[in-house]
Amino acid sequence: MLVKDLPIIYPFIVNDPGEAAQAKRRIGAITLGHVPPPLRQSETPDRLFHLEALLDEFSNADGLDPKRRDRLQEDIRSEAQSIGLEQDLGLDQANCSAEALTRIDRFVCDIKESQFGEGLHIWGRPAGNAHFDTHGSAQSERQSLLDALDGKRINAGPSGSPYRGRTDVLPTGRNIYTTDPRSVPTRAAYAQGVKLAEELVRRHLQDEGDWPHGLIVDLWGSATMRTAGEEFAMALHLLGVKPVWDKGSERVSGIEVLPITDLDRPRIDVTLRVSGLFRDVFPTLSTLFGQAVRVLSERDEAPDWNPFVGRGDLARVYGPAPGSFGVGMSQHLEVFTPEARAAAGQAWL
Repeated sequence: MLVKDLPIIYPFIVNDPGEAAQAKRRIGAITLGHVPPPLRQSETPDRLFHLEALLDEFSNADGLDPKRRDRLQEDIRSEAQSIGLEQDLGLDQANCSAEALTRIDRFVCDIKESQFGEGLHIWGRPAGNAHFDTHGSAQSERQSLLDALDGKRINAGPSGSPYRGRTDVLPTGRNIYTTDPRSVPTRAAYAQGVKLAEELVRRHLQDEGDWPHGLIVDLWGSATMRTAGEEFAMALHLLGVKPVWDKGSERVSGIEVLPITDLDRPRIDVTLRVSGLFRDVFPTLSTLFGQAVRVLSERDEAPDWNPFVGRGDLARVYGPAPGSFGVGMSQHLEVFTPEARAAAGQAWL
């Protein structure tokens, strides 16, 4: 009502298709995609340097000098406590010193190997530290803005993260669209999802000494568009199934059950918690996941290797009711009556 027929030219980061779709829906915007800021390796923060050095020393001493190893264990715990990691990592709840050291080492490695966006992208200027060619995108961004201001048609282009292998979104500067929901997950996204699932299972086995028995995977519309379905593919592989793609269209038409012998581990009981946008954009994925669970429940497999065998409670996809978004708790946040608390709990469930 406010903008009426006024054209809205909206420069938009190309790896956030979910919000771009909202801008199109709400204000009819032309969303001109631009390159995301370059990613930079986090490296080890200054306050963790000494802790990392102690961990390296411990690794070298382990098996060679037991007395020095034990002293280093105490030094590592003391250093972790002095920089505030004792409570953050729950070290006081660790079953033994080895578990506490594993948590500390994993935390330091995760911080050191993480990446973050450095600064902001400057429209029409090549990014200096990108791992892909951005000169074509810079030229395209400049020209598309001039064309949009001149009232010319802007060609459509896909959206996604070029840092996650989505080079099809280049060059940027096009009027971005989200994705074809029938082609999610793509083959490349499935391959990455398999890696994510295997790493998750490996780390759980390493940390807990057992396979994971039940997992909840949180799926968001924007993230699924950005990665072409990597997280959903991870959930499928945890079940022990894979998508089937039609030749030519590359659209997903069904699932194929992987034999237990190929998995070399039990199937994992996975529940999906989906957002409202995911529910609306990817209804076929929720149906596909439910189909996979039903097929697995009918397999002739041992229950300790297939948790769905013989089960009647097979609902594994939960999310907001049709037409609603979020968890529906906003109206209960400032009311503290017993009825409001009960309603908030019901909304959360």
